Amino acid sequence: EDTRVAAYSMSGNQTERLQILCLHGYLQNEEQFSSKLKGLKKALKQVAELEYVEGPHRVLQLPQRLRESFGELDLTNNPKYAWWLATEDASRYDGFDETIKFLEGIFATRGPFDGVLGFSQGATLAACLAAMRQINP
Repeated sequence: EDTRVAAYSMSGNQTERLQILCLHGYLQNEEQFSSKLKGLKKALKQVAELEYVEGPHRVLQLPQRLRESFGELDLTNNPKYAWWLATEDASRYDGFDETIKFLEGIFATRGPFDGVLGFSQGATLAACLAAMRQINP
């Protein structure tokens, strides 16, 4: 019997909360994402623990094509992160393999996780993780 399912019986007795890995979007950081999810964290406090991690790639400069959308950001004093980085022309995305290795370390040291919640680039990564799990269970 799955103990997590048993932990949330109709009686409302809780013995263990679900562990959810939270993956922020591009140009965010752990603190920003946590702040955006305060309401969700409060709503789930009896059921789940949200675990935040910061992408391993610090964004040092925005590609020109994104500066038009985002404007000038202070990336020095207000660090932003990504799960992978696109080249200037968006023809290639670098850093995905490093991200997977980084997350393997997170899974080993902070897991196991019952689910993954992602926003934007983090949601894409969550879908990739789910697909990879289907290929290599």
